[in-house]
Amino acid sequence: MLIAIRIVGFFLIILGGMNLIGLLFTDLSVLISPATVGLRYSLMLIAGLGFLFAYKWSLIVYFGSLAINWFTLFAIYKGQSAGPLWLSLPIPIVVALLSYIAWDEMKPITNRGQMDDA
Repeated sequence: MLIAIRIVGFFLIILGGMNLIGLLFTDLSVLISPATVGLRYSLMLIAGLGFLFAYKWSLIVYFGSLAINWFTLFAIYKGQSAGPLWLSLPIPIVVALLSYIAWDEMKPITNRGQMDDA
């Protein structure tokens, strides 16, 4: 199941990285909030790295990013969405299910008080 988690991480890294690179070639004056866009894709990239290395904290970053996205959708963008909002639910549900299944195999949030098995 860790392979599925790492695949999710790979896709998040690709998606977040491509969008951050795309910001370099975008006229930022056409964006309502360039900082929000940068934050969204930076958190996606960070969560992707966490999923790639199978850390439990990556789930916290992913769902924290999702919460920020939903908040900014209504607070900054005034509910203007590119499509129906229900389409944004299946992927987080799949990520949550995969994380739940692989939770015991994922690395802990902190290593405090634990010894390496080397």
